[in-house]
Amino acid sequence: MLRQMIAKFNFYIEKHFGEGASILTKTKHAILGVIDFIIYGSTVTDYFELTFYKKSSFEKRKYMTFRDSNRFSKAFDDLDEGWKLSQKTELSTWVGKYFKREQISTAEMSFAEFESFCDRHPTFLFKPSDGSCGIGIEIIKVSEITDFHKVYESLHAKDGVLDEYIVQHRSMEKLHPQSLNTLRVVSVRIGTEVNIAAAVLRMGNEGSSIDNYSAGGIVAPVDIKSGLVTAAAEDIYGKRYVFHPYTGAQIVGFNVPSWGKVIDLVRAAAADAPLSYIGWDVAVRQDDCVIVEANYRPMINAVQAADGGGKKEQFDSYIEQLKKERLKK
Repeated sequence: MLRQMIAKFNFYIEKHFGEGASILTKTKHAILGVIDFIIYGSTVTDYFELTFYKKSSFEKRKYMTFRDSNRFSKAFDDLDEGWKLSQKTELSTWVGKYFKREQISTAEMSFAEFESFCDRHPTFLFKPSDGSCGIGIEIIKVSEITDFHKVYESLHAKDGVLDEYIVQHRSMEKLHPQSLNTLRVVSVRIGTEVNIAAAVLRMGNEGSSIDNYSAGGIVAPVDIKSGLVTAAAEDIYGKRYVFHPYTGAQIVGFNVPSWGKVIDLVRAAAADAPLSYIGWDVAVRQDDCVIVEANYRPMINAVQAADGGGKKEQFDSYIEQLKKERLKK
């Protein structure tokens, strides 16, 4: 754990201050990071992704940190149940109808089922059951398979799912064609009411097939009412972009296609879900939209970075609403 933390700290130091960052710079931010962890509950990731090193104490108190996110999740959901349902193999059992595509478990599939899946899907993804941030995802093209038995045995030995490849809406593809560009929509259910807390547009960058913010993607805030991107996108290094840095596509002012369908889908899925606080990853296809992932205890650094402001006050208000709702029972 300590090694991973040090490696992550050095990674962010290099990205934010350059490869030649001095020992003095590293020591300074290590000390400030520890102080911020004690006071605000911020992790190494929070410290850099939310650029706490640039912010005043007053500003930092407005942000949801790792500690705040845990507190919020515990107020709404059973975290043990949430952890179980975060597994890709379990996910389809409770939001499967909102996926609107085919998935099969690698551990449970037979060779005949694998062959049949390949016949139907010339391109598909392997997703590890406990993966996050795009880690471990493989894009598999059937035309490149030379030994189906060998590939089957390799996949069958892993715990995960084969996921039908999603063909995204043409306007979403133009932002960054190499990745599936998605929307992270955060919902908070209180009683029977589903609140749409925030939404961001996630885009891949530099030719990567992953749009995840922590994996080098960029994020931009989306107006919940209109589906319009309202401000410049940001990466994990704090750089902002009016135009996509790799493709040149305009980001500010971009209208998310089928936005009304996106919100309707999330509201329906959130109403059915066994958890109350979920971060939904949604892909827009040419004629509809689909749930890509449902994330329990979603860390909202990307949302806060995209909005350029903290969400702590907003999320604290949901806890107050929850307390009032429970008093009615």
